[in-house]
Amino acid sequence: MNRVAGLVLAGLVLLLLDVTLTWPQTICPSNGDQPSIECDAAGNCFHHCCLSSGLCPSSSCIDSLDADTDEGTLCSGKCLNEVACNPFNPDCVPHNNQQHCIGTIVCKADNCDGRSAGSDCIATGVGRNFRVCESVF
Repeated sequence: MNRVAGLVLAGLVLLLLDVTLTWPQTICPSNGDQPSIECDAAGNCFHHCCLSSGLCPSSSCIDSLDADTDEGTLCSGKCLNEVACNPFNPDCVPHNNQQHCIGTIVCKADNCDGRSAGSDCIATGVGRNFRVCESVF
C-alpha cells in the first residue's frame, strides 16, 4: 500500500512540476517589432519594461518607454563623468546586447551635465554607455 501511495504522490509531484514550468508568464506589452518582456505581474510593467526584473526590450527610449520621438541621448565621454544610470533593480545586470535595464539618472557632479536627476535611462550590456530618456509622458 505504501508503494502505491508513493507512486501516486510522485505522479502528482511530476504533474504539478509540469504545470508550474509550463504556466504562462505575464508579458509586458510589446511595441511593434520589439520583443515582449516577461514579468512576474502585469502591475510591475512600466510601459514595455518589467520593473521587478528591471529589463526592457530595447535600449531605445521610443521602443521601451513610448517616448513620442525621443530616441534618447547617448551618454558617453564627459556625460559618464557627471551622471550615472542607477537601475531600478540593482540585480539587473545585462550581460549581452539583447538585454537592457531601466533606471534613473543620478548626479555624480554638481552641474549634472545639464540633465535633471530622476530622468529615465536605459543601460545595455555593451559598454558603459547608456541612453537618457528625457520625458516619456
